[in-house]
Amino acid sequence: MDSRLRDVLAFSVGLLVLAYIIWALGPGKIIESVAKTKIELFLLAGLFYLVNEFIASLTLKISMGGSLWGIWMTHMRGMLYSNATPGRVGYYYTAFSISKRTNKSTSGNIGLVTLIQGVNFTIKVFLCLAALIYFSTPLASHGSVSYFLIVSLVPVFIVAVIGLALYTDVLNKVMGRISLLSRFLVNVELMQKASKEIELKTLADIVFLALLSWILMSAQWYFIAHSLGAGIDFVTALLLQPLLTTVMFIPLSPAGLGFTEGGGAVLFSILGLGEASGVTFILLVRFNSILVDSLGLVDKIRLNKNAP
Repeated sequence: MDSRLRDVLAFSVGLLVLAYIIWALGPGKIIESVAKTKIELFLLAGLFYLVNEFIASLTLKISMGGSLWGIWMTHMRGMLYSNATPGRVGYYYTAFSISKRTNKSTSGNIGLVTLIQGVNFTIKVFLCLAALIYFSTPLASHGSVSYFLIVSLVPVFIVAVIGLALYTDVLNKVMGRISLLSRFLVNVELMQKASKEIELKTLADIVFLALLSWILMSAQWYFIAHSLGAGIDFVTALLLQPLLTTVMFIPLSPAGLGFTEGGGAVLFSILGLGEASGVTFILLVRFNSILVDSLGLVDKIRLNKNAP
């Protein structure tokens, strides 16, 4: 299937799911929730997200090198693309762009981006488990434990796949037996080589920055929730974030469109904040993030100007 057609179908699925949720809850409730949003808190949330994105670009800088400004703009553009692609795979644009800037192996950079994602998802595994424990009482009373247990297994699955791809020869053997894929074996080997050669100190820095990024993004979520009048505490924001961002990586729609809003409705309902507030909350998180990530268009404009 053509990739564009696949993306259109995925976007259509997400829109249909989102439209059904809004219709089921009542469009008036969503509009009412949006209308009472406090703009100053929404903008403050965007500021924390901007700092978060800068921290995330530092991760690319320490693992791949290059100009920090260029890496930051490339990262922002990759995040913008990730919002429009199933499984957020559009973020891999950063590996190609950084390779052009640094004259380093594209396959190696893809391996490093995959490693960074593996670190992030490994952290999410523990955070999701902590969230399940923290929310266990309200989850049990609403009969929603099984749903969020499944959600929590998503990062476990992703970490397992990344581990097999980067640190075993399972993928190599599979590709070697398929003539159409065997020619790409050298690229896989370069990915594996780059991820295995990363220094332990650099890996420790990546873990630290990932944890800092989690706190900063949780601050974004905290202020967006308060902009809606949802008085959650910061610990709740910290543990809501891994549960719901994990859903965004399920490759059924762009960045989990529709499905994440559904998860927000369920969790906010469990917390006694209302399903409509949950849907509105995720929509505002998306809008807030896309607004900030739009700075990545600076990278596109700059490259177009420099093109022959």
